[in-house]
Amino acid sequence: MNRSQITSPRKSPARCGILLAMLAGLLLQLPGFAATLPDLYAAQVPVTETSTAGLDAAFAEALALVMVKLTGQRNLPADPAVRAIIANATPLVSQYQVAGAGTLRVHFDRAALWRRLDAARLPVWADERPRTLVLLEAPAVAAELAAVPAADPLAADMQLVLDTASSRGLPVALSRQVEAVPGMAGDPLELARAEAARVGADLVLVGQRLPVSGLAAWRWTLLDGTERSEWQGDAAEGVHRVADRLAARYAVAAVASSRLRLEVQGIGSFADYGRLQAALRSVGVIETLAVASLRDDTIVYELVVRGDAARLRDALALQAVLEPVAAGDWIAAAGLVYRIAGAP
Repeated sequence: MNRSQITSPRKSPARCGILLAMLAGLLLQLPGFAATLPDLYAAQVPVTETSTAGLDAAFAEALALVMVKLTGQRNLPADPAVRAIIANATPLVSQYQVAGAGTLRVHFDRAALWRRLDAARLPVWADERPRTLVLLEAPAVAAELAAVPAADPLAADMQLVLDTASSRGLPVALSRQVEAVPGMAGDPLELARAEAARVGADLVLVGQRLPVSGLAAWRWTLLDGTERSEWQGDAAEGVHRVADRLAARYAVAAVASSRLRLEVQGIGSFADYGRLQAALRSVGVIETLAVASLRDDTIVYELVVRGDAARLRDALALQAVLEPVAAGDWIAAAGLVYRIAGAP
């Protein structure tokens, strides 16, 4: 991915108003700042016959699609060594059913699949994933959309964004422009950041349709924390680049496991303790969790995590249940030091 920093050009008030309208468009909202997709371990594939050989072939094809979502590597099935792993997909299937004429929906066993990936030393991207707000901007079509709703020129691109996000296991909230509202001032990218925070998204991807025809008809700007990146490509490539970036950050192989200590302060009630336990058990990078000590309002855990302390920090940030005791100084001599969010 091109990670070069970009500088936002000066925008006119009308330009800002157009983006504001886009932010207020057909928004698919999801609660929280991280999401677990229900179909991470399932795929739908064509099937021509339901013989043992036909089902085995369909299972292998479905497994290839699921492995892309779990590892975050879109070209993984092209690797001959990985193809050998995929070929033996049948023992990993938990259930399957005919989803339509010539279509099979296959569900894989999560634990068995993780063991297979670990044995192959492949990275795994845990179930909880950052949500991305995707904003599609095409100022020239606002009047056209209002006049002829049925002839939506962005419908195909919007569907491609959603389909690509699903194929990569990337939670998204999608918005688009429906009418221009002139006269609003402000930096459009900062307005985008504010909208992402409002709907509970960790990143924002702004797509601006270029005045050219063809597949590479979008300019993409990704806002990830304080970083800005820009590239060009079709609607699918916009999502692929985000998934590539996040997988590089969050997907980790079991061989890179670490032992860590986590101190959590500010536990003032059974409700706090229950919320903490539920949050830690849902963090995909935590392999084992044990209480090492209790004192006053503090619990110290001993953990085995996939990856290192930085990976755990990123995973905990998605939970929004814990916050570091001191920003920039979250690793103390005893390990990682956090407090329950909102604790005094």
